[in-house]
Amino acid sequence: MTNNQIITTGPGYVVIDNFLSPDDHKLVWNYIQSERFEFVHSKRWCKAFRLTDGQPLFGPVYISDKYEPDHQSTVYPSNLGIDIVIKAVKDIIPKFADLVGEKDKDWAYFFARAYLYGINTGLSWHRDNEHNATGAFTYYAHPEWYPRWGGEFLLAPYETKHVQFPKSQLYNKEQPQYLGSHFDTEFEKEVLNEHSIGTYITPKPNRLLLLTSGIIHCIKKVDPAIGDKVRATIQGFFQDPVGLLKK
Repeated sequence: MTNNQIITTGPGYVVIDNFLSPDDHKLVWNYIQSERFEFVHSKRWCKAFRLTDGQPLFGPVYISDKYEPDHQSTVYPSNLGIDIVIKAVKDIIPKFADLVGEKDKDWAYFFARAYLYGINTGLSWHRDNEHNATGAFTYYAHPEWYPRWGGEFLLAPYETKHVQFPKSQLYNKEQPQYLGSHFDTEFEKEVLNEHSIGTYITPKPNRLLLLTSGIIHCIKKVDPAIGDKVRATIQGFFQDPVGLLKK
């Protein structure tokens, strides 16, 4: 942690402002310009997003540590600008083991990829409980942000982490159901109407958000006032997708 970082904590989350030095923040923004992006639904319906969430874009996946089952993703270091964020997260994450778990005990690696949200794009209410994810992070890489541009990160109360689908609504009664892109949103409506007061986090440049797994959250759509600018992030999850660490 550097002296100029500002840390704010809340139930299930940590916000770190001035996460990178100004020069490194600029280098990450430069990296965004050269990355290869595709629309999130370009190959299939990416069910992290609802069909009404517009067409955000994302880049390739980079992983923090070698993970034998993954033979496709580029392993850090990649010699690209995203390495700056990966290294910085690797350096600080041991301080937040109570939030996202411990490496090699609770999670095997984290992945990182760049996302672009333009006009009328966002991410509907969901929670990150697939693939044994223990937590997530978002780094805001864009160089400026105005409140009228929208794109806020909305966080439901911490108690939503423990909400479970009624067994009558599970398509697989042996597994907890992922709360995300379903056509039937009755359960989502019931939960969010019951837990109806939460937190918003502005996508302030050079800010890092750490989030524990399971809390329901969303990204509000980017307003047309943004014009040709974008909400640019590096996002990822701390995970052990096949449960190797639990054996």
